[in-house]
Amino acid sequence: GGGPARYMALTENASAANAADTALTGEITTGGCGRKLATYAHTLGTGTYTLQAVYNVTASFPAIHKIGIFPFLTASTSMLVFEAVLNADANVVNLDTLTVTDTVTVS
Repeated sequence: GGGPARYMALTENASAANAADTALTGEITTGGCGRKLATYAHTLGTGTYTLQAVYNVTASFPAIHKIGIFPFLTASTSMLVFEAVLNADANVVNLDTLTVTDTVTVS
């Protein structure tokens, strides 16, 4: 099986993650950093799983701050499942590769 929501999106919006959010404000849709299917991994018997996405950047984004996880690729048909602030803002430019790994704890 796979995770119920596996599409990862990025934003430079610097606000805190909020459980009441239903969309990822300022979602990046260009420059190689648009929403994409993340790789799902889980070890049987543990209460965590990981989602990982690799972005091949074709523009400059000086402060990628948060990720959002969605059940669908298309923004118009998809509600935000959860969002998380990165450990540190990512500053990327054309030809960079950005790998984002989110560890989700199920409780």
